[in-house]
Amino acid sequence: MKKSINLLLTLLLVTLGCSNKEIIEHHYTYSGENESWHVEYRVDNIITFTEGNGKLDTTSEKDRLLTATYKKNLSDLSEVKNLSISYEYSHGGGSLSENYDEAPPTDTIFTIRSGSTGGVVEIKQESIQVTITMDGKEQILDLKNND
Repeated sequence: MKKSINLLLTLLLVTLGCSNKEIIEHHYTYSGENESWHVEYRVDNIITFTEGNGKLDTTSEKDRLLTATYKKNLSDLSEVKNLSISYEYSHGGGSLSENYDEAPPTDTIFTIRSGSTGGVVEIKQESIQVTITMDGKEQILDLKNND
């Protein structure tokens, strides 16, 4: 991976010789499912290389959206009191936790959205692990890139 990053930076330096700014975008979608859930994780990475004063600056922006869709009937969730969904990948993750003591879920689609600047960018071959826990019963799904 380090070789591919060095190659990418070298190619960008050559390209930047004619330009002051280069933008690279990566849009990846990972998905997985079991008999109860379909989960999709979408990440949009924008990497900007800017040359100024003989120096190369790099910035990155990331938008992430995890969507977990319960494939069965909404009425099947009527008894659920606690639902948590979390995901992990090699450099981070996110989570959602909901309590339904007063009323059951009103939808079968659950989302986790996040964004950041700087830091590590997900790669196409990334493996995303999703854990869905309903009232203490855990299900684990492994998401793979769709490309």
